[in-house]
Amino acid sequence: MDFSAKDDKWEIEYRRRTGLPLVKFRNRWESLRLLTPGSPTPDVGMGSVATMPEGSGIKMTESVRDNIKIALLRELARRYLSSFPGLDEKAGNPSLHSRLRSVTKGSDEFSLFEIDWMLDQVGYRIDRMRDADRILQTMGVEFLSIAEFKVDRPLIEHYKEALRLVSKAKLFDPPKPLQGHAYRKPVEYLAIALVQYDNDEIQMRVDVAVADKHRQLEALRRGTKAKV
Repeated sequence: MDFSAKDDKWEIEYRRRTGLPLVKFRNRWESLRLLTPGSPTPDVGMGSVATMPEGSGIKMTESVRDNIKIALLRELARRYLSSFPGLDEKAGNPSLHSRLRSVTKGSDEFSLFEIDWMLDQVGYRIDRMRDADRILQTMGVEFLSIAEFKVDRPLIEHYKEALRLVSKAKLFDPPKPLQGHAYRKPVEYLAIALVQYDNDEIQMRVDVAVADKHRQLEALRRGTKAKV
């Protein structure tokens, strides 16, 4: 699998481009049916059309699937570590950052369990960063993309109030059990982007983002009901 950093359209929110959150991507490929060496394959003659049992999915060997996992993890690790994710010693970072740096350097000493563990956590964090970019667009705030911004907390009292308002709004989904610690950079990033406004303006823009999130959740709920 070949990845390219060129034209990766980071600025376009991932789920809007693909309809699939990063943290769900692994579940999709793991649903593919495995083909072990020596397994029989359908006999398809010249000019005929191959027919597969409904829901059987694409076949691939276990080794190929594992290589795809490693390649995906290496690319996600590179993107994440280049996005100023915070100090390595910060809570929730030491173990993950150390492993991800080893992955980007080509280490293949990790078990499949560890690879899955890293995919869950880095996928969650990248999704939250893309959420942060989208939320700022919804708020109508022009600012650097979170991937290009190094968070340094401003030494001004106004930042604390902005951080309080953003945190209280709970704009970001919390991590699921296998996704590790909550990722603080998106919350701090939004607060820094909003310090240019007074408190009333910050609250107004946060309310806009909250209303947008509620609309999305309601649309998702209706879509789920329609499929049942």
